[in-house]
Amino acid sequence: MPTLSVFMTNYNHAAELPRALDALLSQSRPAEQIVVVDDGSTDGSWAVLKRYAGRHPSLELRRHDTNRGVSAGIATALEACTGDWVYGAGSDDEVLPGFFEAAMRQAAAYPTAGVVLGDVVAVYDDHRGEEVQRIARWSAAAPQFVTPERFAQEHLAVDCCGFSLGAGTIYRRDALHEVGGFREALGSWCDTFAGRALALRHGAVYLGRTATRWTATHRSYSHRSGDDAAHMQAIGQTAAALMRDEFADLYDEADVRRFETRWTLEMAGGYERVSDTLVPRRLRDVRRAYAELSRDGRWFDRVLGGLLRAMFACCDRRREAAASCENWSNRKPTQVAKPPEDPGLLTGSAEPSRVVP
Repeated sequence: MPTLSVFMTNYNHAAELPRALDALLSQSRPAEQIVVVDDGSTDGSWAVLKRYAGRHPSLELRRHDTNRGVSAGIATALEACTGDWVYGAGSDDEVLPGFFEAAMRQAAAYPTAGVVLGDVVAVYDDHRGEEVQRIARWSAAAPQFVTPERFAQEHLAVDCCGFSLGAGTIYRRDALHEVGGFREALGSWCDTFAGRALALRHGAVYLGRTATRWTATHRSYSHRSGDDAAHMQAIGQTAAALMRDEFADLYDEADVRRFETRWTLEMAGGYERVSDTLVPRRLRDVRRAYAELSRDGRWFDRVLGGLLRAMFACCDRRREAAASCENWSNRKPTQVAKPPEDPGLLTGSAEPSRVVP
């Protein structure tokens, strides 16, 4: 039976840690190892972790003296993981009952798969509330193995390019190392990129059931990253460069161009935020019409890419024009010349005064 290691990074989530740890430790099929890295917390998190570690031998603690960031915490945790499969848990998330048992049963049945995927209950703190994120094309009646070809055609080519079940993904550890692990340059998208590479190289198992409740509030790492358009654009450029270089065996040039266009539309352009705000929930999947059009023809990517570039260039020109007008309006007020005195004219009957620049 394959073994499972869970890794978690924490920074100032003392209030949420008990819920996250209780959910991990109460699984019907517990993980052999749970590695938690405290990344320089200042809120009492370390005391909470030490209390749990004293009662649960499977819990191993690591600590950074100062806050070094999520990527550094993940690297420290993964170095300590020894299981055949690894799962990254959020310190403010909640793994749902039975997830590990179902996932590891499939890991044993398909030992060469790269990842095991479960659906995610996303918990937002805005108008969206809670949403179940799933891959609708794959039957939820029973778990299934998805070949790399199906993963590419039925998921990547159709779904939003930023869509991710990262919070519900278990990775085969040796295969994860082969693809470079979770790359710091990819920021909050590092787990999604790695999971896709593993599925395209080794296939995936889709559980068709919910795996975890993922907290996606304004405090979360992914939310803060997504609010920085320039940062997300840089992540997209890094991902595209990797696709063309190290992972050229998994992506052809048309795939990369399609990814670049969709990433610009969805991330840098704020498409997701706009659609979630303006489009009724039952109509949000209209965005897939774009994917269906672009899947079988390169011309659509080129046309849409050109339109996007023209649109952004126009927006830039409008911002420059607005800034220019604002600078002009902030100039020193004009001076009005005093009209010449003419005792022969009644007050107010003089010619209009001249404006002196």
